Amino acid sequence: MPTELPVAESALAVLATIAAISVSAAWIAHVYIPANVRKWNHLTMELSDRLATLENDRQRDHAEMQRLRIRLTELEIGVRVLIAQVKRLGESPDWGGDDATPVESESAETAGVDNMTLHRNIATLFDADEIDDLAFRLGIPPDEIEGKRRDTRARNLVLYADRRERIDDLLELVRQLRPEWRLQ
Repeated sequence: MPTELPVAESALAVLATIAAISVSAAWIAHVYIPANVRKWNHLTMELSDRLATLENDRQRDHAEMQRLRIRLTELEIGVRVLIAQVKRLGESPDWGGDDATPVESESAETAGVDNMTLHRNIATLFDADEIDDLAFRLGIPPDEIEGKRRDTRARNLVLYADRRERIDDLLELVRQLRPEWRLQ
């Protein structure tokens, strides 16, 4: 019988050890896991807030870049008009710019057309869907012609065509679709 007692004591010792480990594991799970979960939740919220801030900054920067592109295009057009006016007066401008289009290279069809007049005429003659159709027929990607209003879309269409030296194509298309139209 004496040999049974050490086995029973060993079994009790093993059970006591298992119980102690289980209690310790439960306590650790109760104390540390919620703290870590709170920590991860806090980090996740911080990252979400930072991501939202970065997205807002990106949208603001994109809008500012669009505004600056439009302004730059307007200034480029203004410089071209001024250079053309100086040349029409028989003078030679001191500065022609690297990208300045000489008056002599303009076609007879577009020589008297300024972009502002053209965009106003297009905005008057066509609705927003028809302006999109003009862009489509010229092979212009739809995202290049921004704006919700007809006037804005017409201006962006003309500016895009001007940047790509496609004003002649745009004029020809307008004349095809509105044969009664005369530049005003």
